[in-house]
Order: sequence, then C-alpha cells, then structure tokens
Amino acid sequence: MSEYWEGTPDFTAGQILSAGGHLNALVRAVRYLFGLEVMSTIPFSGVDNEGVSADDPIWQGYIRHKKDTFAYSFTLHAAAGHTAYGRIYYNGQLIVEETLTDGTTQTFTGTIDLSTLGLTIGQFYPVEVYLQGTQGLPPNWPYLHLHYLRETYTPSYPTLAAFNDGDTPTAAQWQALSDYAEELYNVLTYPRIPFAARKSGPYIWQGSVRHRVRYLLYQVRLKQAHKGSGMTCRMYVNGVQQDTVNIDTDTPTRTPENKNDYEWQDKYRPYLVQFDLNPLGLSIGDDYTLSFDLSGGENPWIDAQLPKAILDFAYEVPEATPAPTGWDDLPEWEHGDYIYGSTTTKQIQTIKANLEWLGARAYYNNMPCRLALRPYGFRFVKLHRWLHYKAAEGKQPKLGYYVDRWREITLPTEEGVDWMAYDLDGADHLYPGTRYLVTDADYAIEDADY
Repeated sequence: MSEYWEGTPDFTAGQILSAGGHLNALVRAVRYLFGLEVMSTIPFSGVDNEGVSADDPIWQGYIRHKKDTFAYSFTLHAAAGHTAYGRIYYNGQLIVEETLTDGTTQTFTGTIDLSTLGLTIGQFYPVEVYLQGTQGLPPNWPYLHLHYLRETYTPSYPTLAAFNDGDTPTAAQWQALSDYAEELYNVLTYPRIPFAARKSGPYIWQGSVRHRVRYLLYQVRLKQAHKGSGMTCRMYVNGVQQDTVNIDTDTPTRTPENKNDYEWQDKYRPYLVQFDLNPLGLSIGDDYTLSFDLSGGENPWIDAQLPKAILDFAYEVPEATPAPTGWDDLPEWEHGDYIYGSTTTKQIQTIKANLEWLGARAYYNNMPCRLALRPYGFRFVKLHRWLHYKAAEGKQPKLGYYVDRWREITLPTEEGVDWMAYDLDGADHLYPGTRYLVTDADYAIEDADY
C-alpha cells in the first residue's frame, strides 16, 4: 500500500490507452484500496451498565458528522416490576427511545435519518446514551449493553462491462472502472476512532468489532495483588470465552514501546497477545461482541473491587502478507503490451474482479469516539493525515510512538478553540500502520479531511 491516494485516471473518447497513464495508474489505485480494506480495525468501545443513570449518560462521545444514516444496536433489560428506557441523543436531540417493562430483555438494532436535525457536514457533535427508569434492590436492576453506534451509507457503484476478449470497450466503460474505485475510496476513508484504554476490576471492557481481517491483537496489563493470586484476564467473542492471560503462568511481553508509554510500567505487567480469529468461523462483515474481564484471587471480594487490569488496546490486524480468498494479484503493464480482457496473465478482468470483490466487502463505518479515561488515553493505528482532538481547559495533550526510539510530540492548544487539528505528516517516521498513543485529550478522531 502506498502512503497517499493518487486518484484515478480519466478515460475520454479519442485517447490512446496508456500503460502508465491509464492502466498502471488504475492498478495503483486498486492496490491502495485493497490496503485500506485490510487495514487494522479498531473496535467500538461500548458499555455494559447496570442500574439507572438518572440525569447522567452511561456513555458519551463525539462524532465527526459525515452521513445522514445513523445505525445503533444495544440490549436493554428492565428490572422485574419496573420500567427501563434506553435513550440515545445526537447533538442534544433525542433520536432513539426504547422502553421495556417487568423483567423483559430485548436487543434493539436500527437506523435513524439524521437529515432533519440541521447538522453540518464535518462538524463534531456529542452523542450520549442514557439508561433511565426505575429499579428495585440489587440484583433486581436494569441494564443496557451498548454494542455499536455509527454513521453509514449505501454506496452507488457503476455497473462494469464484461471486458471479454474481442470486446471493444467504450470510453464510458473504461471510465466506469475509475468511478467504481473513486466510490470505494469514499467508502473506505471514513473518520477513524482510537481504542479508548480502560482500567477496571472484574469487568474491564466491552464493545464490538465489524470483522475484516484475521487476527485480534490486544495488550493487557495486570497488577499482582498478592503472590499466587491466580489472577486471569479472560477474552470473550460473542459471549464465549476464547482466550486467557494468567499473571502466575504467562510470561509478560516487554517491548520497547510498552516500556515507555506509561510512567507506572513497573507496577503493571504487560501481556501482548495475537489471537487467531479464523477458527471461530466469523464471516467478513459480521458484527461480533468483544469483551474482557478479570477473575481469580484468594479474596474474591477484595480482588473483584480493586482495579488490577489495564486494557491498553484491542483491534484486528491482518496477516503480514494478506492473501484473502477472491483477491488476485494485479499486473503491471508496459508500453507495447497487447490488452487482453479475459486471457493471459495481464487482463482487464482482474481489475474488474478485484473492484467488485472490494465493493462486496467495503463498509462505511464512521463511529463516535468515547470519552477518554485519564491518564490512559487513546491508541490509534495511523491511517489518515489529520488528528482532530478536544481537550479540557488546562490539559496539555501529547502524542507518543515508538519507531527507532520513543518519540513524543506536544500537541498544540488554543484558548477558546474546542477542536484542534494536528498534521500527522509532521510527525517524523509516523507511517501508516504505526500505533501511537494520545494522552490528556478528552476525544480524538483521525480524518483525511482537515
């Protein structure tokens, strides 16, 4: 994957088809789109909340508004003999309200049209989720499990010609290849959120992932309560335990990066795990729930109440050289090549098939960034040029990452400016795919647009 999008070639009637100016330019565009599709996937940081929240949201975040379709999914439970309300607000306006009574449980999934809210494309808006109503005494409490929130849209791809040997494609049919690629670029360059690190006792983190690539990479830090506590971090996919990290039996993973990113690194032992998702039988495009909790200890009550785990990050990562089923290597054309449609090792149908393969997988997934838990901050995997961030008054956000050494950048702030933007191209050696840490910002979002 090249570092920048070069765009696609224009095909017009009367042109001479060029190996470099047309075909190879189109090939580079399709390869770039493939790189976007198999990039690391950051989960949505949800919430698993028990008990009504009255006037306080159980989840709060910010989104950069781009599309007018807002999708949501949450599971709501009402306490026996009581009523529970699950409510979602977008820029202070109620857009979702679901009600349950008397011990019932239901998952609500749907979409909302935002076009009537008077929003401005490119602006940052708050999103809040509330669990309200009445409840009994524990354990007769309501709960709300928030699975995902996102803006999305249905792309419009042109119909591509067959490009069989013997056909004479028109300029419009050639141009349709470029138009298809441009629409894919629109789909795959949505704003990207970071992983919001969490610190907790028994319940560490829960959220969801839209499945795209093979592995789940996560880093958890465990703090020893007492020798032989048997403390274990457990990872679940769709509610089923899939992996564990035990503080007594597993070896900590010390890397140049995790030696630098926290001041208290000696107190918490880091464990970096790459888990293979393939055996779970997930399909590309599935939304699956992901959660982490903590178990073990001689005194379950004390061990459960004291925070002893930090989940630094968890996200999907591809294989070192992704080769998914259905994707074919793209050829390079040279001056003088005969252009075949459907035979030989260089054929236009390979470009067409790869575009349609991407079109069947690609999904626009603009999610809101959850409020940061200080001082743990956010983990990004670099993709876009611009980092947008919002910090509380008096806070000084910083960006840190490891390449040949630990590098740290003090991010600019300006009095009276809510959202600041930093050009990540100015960060030395911060290449696409590099993981980096943002601290002392309440919210942060990467975007291709300033």
